[in-house]
Amino acid sequence: MTRKIHAVNACILLIFITIQASAQKHLTIEDCVTGAVSHLAPDDLEQPAWRPSSREYTFVEDDQLMASSANGRQHAALTGLAALNNLLASKGINAFNGFPSYRWISNKEILFANDAVIVWYDVDNQSVYRYIICDDDIGNLDFSPGYSHVAFTLANNLYLFDADGNRHVASSSTDKAIVSGQAVHRNEFGISKGTFWNPQGTALAYYVKDESSVTDYPLVDATERVSTLRNIKYPMAGMSSEKVQVGIYRPADRSTVFLDTGEPDDHYLTNIAWSNDGKFICLAEINRDQNHLRLNRYNAQTGAFVATLFEERDPKYLDPLNPVVFLPDNSGRFLWQSRRDGYNHFYLYGSEGKELKQITAGEWEVLNFVGFSHSGDAVYFTATKDGAKNEMLYRVNLNNGRINTVTTDPGVHSVILNQSEDLILDRFSSLTVPNTVQIREGDSRLVRTLLEAQNPLGDYILSEVEDGRLLAADGRTELHYRLFKPQNRTEGKKYPVIVYVYNGPLVQLIKNSQVNPTELWLHYMADQGFVGFILDGRGSANRGRDFEQVTFRSLGTHEMEDQLKGVEFLKSLDYVDPGRIGVFGWSYGGFMTTSLMTTFPDVFSAGVAGGPVTDWKYYEVMYGERYMDTPEDNPGGYTETSVLNKVQNLKGDLLVIHGAMDPVVVWQHSLMLIRKCVEEDVLIDYFVYPTHEHNITGTDRVHLMRMVTDFFIKNL
Repeated sequence: MTRKIHAVNACILLIFITIQASAQKHLTIEDCVTGAVSHLAPDDLEQPAWRPSSREYTFVEDDQLMASSANGRQHAALTGLAALNNLLASKGINAFNGFPSYRWISNKEILFANDAVIVWYDVDNQSVYRYIICDDDIGNLDFSPGYSHVAFTLANNLYLFDADGNRHVASSSTDKAIVSGQAVHRNEFGISKGTFWNPQGTALAYYVKDESSVTDYPLVDATERVSTLRNIKYPMAGMSSEKVQVGIYRPADRSTVFLDTGEPDDHYLTNIAWSNDGKFICLAEINRDQNHLRLNRYNAQTGAFVATLFEERDPKYLDPLNPVVFLPDNSGRFLWQSRRDGYNHFYLYGSEGKELKQITAGEWEVLNFVGFSHSGDAVYFTATKDGAKNEMLYRVNLNNGRINTVTTDPGVHSVILNQSEDLILDRFSSLTVPNTVQIREGDSRLVRTLLEAQNPLGDYILSEVEDGRLLAADGRTELHYRLFKPQNRTEGKKYPVIVYVYNGPLVQLIKNSQVNPTELWLHYMADQGFVGFILDGRGSANRGRDFEQVTFRSLGTHEMEDQLKGVEFLKSLDYVDPGRIGVFGWSYGGFMTTSLMTTFPDVFSAGVAGGPVTDWKYYEVMYGERYMDTPEDNPGGYTETSVLNKVQNLKGDLLVIHGAMDPVVVWQHSLMLIRKCVEEDVLIDYFVYPTHEHNITGTDRVHLMRMVTDFFIKNL
C-alpha cells in the first residue's frame, strides 16, 4: 500500500502556540531583528562554566562572577566588574567596558581576556598576578594548555607571548600572499582556526597558506570620496587554489619544522589532531576532487610522514568535519566519524589504523563529540537519534555499544561537561520550552533545575504554527515543514504565502527549538495577513548522506522539485491563494529564490533574493567543486543550474539585494544577473548595501527587513 503523508493525515504533528486571552501586543520589525537577542530572548545563564576539580559552576549576573554548588547549597560572588577594573586601573590598564569573557585555569585561577588585554586572576587573593596588553589589531588568540603561552596573529604572521610576556616571532613573511596561523581552505571541512597546541603545551601546529597563485579579486570601498580598492584572494571553481602547509613551532628553542605532506600541492589538509603524548600529528588529507581521503600520521618532531592509517573513498564526495579523537587511556586507539554507512557515526580504530568496530549505527546522525566519561569507557555525544529535529545528548559504552539517553526532554540541547565528566550543565529549548537550564549526573539523573525561562512572547499575538511532513518529489522521502497561519482567519478568504527557503548543504532550518529571528518575522508577516512556510528539502543537513548527496553536480534541481511539492501542499489549503505565492531566501536561499522564479515563473508571483549565487562558476573552489565538480568536468551541470541562462523566463516581481563588500558570494553574481536582465529587457528591483559583506547585520538589518516586508506587501 502506498503511504501518503499529508497535512490531514494522522501522522502529522500539529503544534500550536497558545495565545493568551490577554495577549494584545503586535510584533514589530524591530522586535523580529534586534528583539530576538534582547527583550524577546528567553532568560538564560550568562557565561556558565564549571569550576575545575569541583562540583561548582560559575556564571555572570549583574556584572558579578557568581559561584554555586551543583545542589545549590552555596552561592557566593567571586569578583565583580568594578573590583576587577579597580585592580587593573592601579596597574595603568584601561577598564573592561562590560564583564569580559573568562575561563578557569585551575580551581583558584581565572583568565579574563578581550582583544586589548589578557589578565590572570588569583581567586583566593583577589589579585591580578599577570597581564599582557595586546596590540589593537591582533587576532586569533589561542592559549596553550596551562595558559603559559598565547598564540596570536598580526597581519599575515604568527606570534606568541610566553609566560614572561615576551613576544616570539613564529613566522615573519613579508609576502602578503603567505598567511600563517589563520584558517585555510575558506573554512570548509570544519576548519575554524589556524593554530593547534599539543596536549603538553610545548609545541604549536599551525597552518600556512600560499595564495600567490590565487587570483586577486577586487572589492570596492565607496565610502571614500575617491573609492578605494581592496583586493582579496578568491579561488573560483576550476581555477588555481591556495597551497597549504602545516608547520610546528616549539617555543623552547624557537624552532619550526613542516610536515612533509608532499604532492599534489592543491590537496586539502584538514582536521589536525595531536596524539595524547604529543609525538604525532594526524591529518585527514583529501584530494582536490574531494572523493578520496587518507588519514595520515606524521612525526611531530621531524615533520616526516609515518604512515597512512586508513583511506576512505566516495563516488560523489567526502566532507570530513571532525578530527580523530584519541581515547584517554593512552592506548593510541582513536574515534573517527564517518558517513560510510549512510549516516554519520563513530568508528573505533587501533593505534595502527585497523578498524576495531563501529560504535554507533542507525538511520540518524551523530552531530558532536562532547567528551569521555570519567572512567574513559564511554563517550558523550549529541545526535538526532530521537528525531531529526531534535539535538539531544547521549552516552555510548565503547565496550558493548549500549546507548543511553542523557537529556530526556525533546528539543535542542547545548551541554557543558565538568572536568571530571560526571556532571552536565544542560541548556535546552523546544517549540514549547523557551529555555531551561539543568544540572544532570552523567547517567542522566536530574540534580537541579537552575532556570525555567518564561515565554517572552507570551503577551504577543502570534500565528498558529503547524509542524508536519510531506513526501519529496521522489515519492518516498519524508520532508519536514513548518507552517505559520494568520490568526483569526476569515472563512472563505484566501491569503498570500511567503515561502522562506535555504535548502542547501550543511543547513537545517526546521528544528525543535525556540523561535529564531526568521521565524519571528514570519509570525510578524502572519499578523499582516500572510501565510508563512518553510520546508527542508533534500540536500539540507542532518538527514544522512544520500539525502544530501542527491543534489550532486546539479545544485538546485532536486531542491526545487521538493519546494514545488511544498507549494502543491500549500495550494491544497482552502485559505491559501494559489495566485499569490512568494519566495524569500539568502545566500544559497537567494540562489534558490532566483532559480524558482526563473524556472517556474507561473508558480511564484514575487521573490526576494539576498546575496544570491547566480552561476556556480563564480563561486569558490572548495564548496563549489565539492557539490558541482569543476566547470570543465561538468559543463552541462553548470549551464543547467545557472540562473543567468533563465532570466528571460521571469514573470513575477523580483527584488535582488547584495552587499557590495561580500567576500563569500561576490557582488559579481548579482551584477551579472542585472546585465542579463538588461540584455533580455527584463525588469527587476535591485538594492545594494555599500559597506556590508555577505550578511546585513546590526541596525541596518532592520532597514533590510522593512524593505523585504514592504516589497511583499506591495506585490502580494
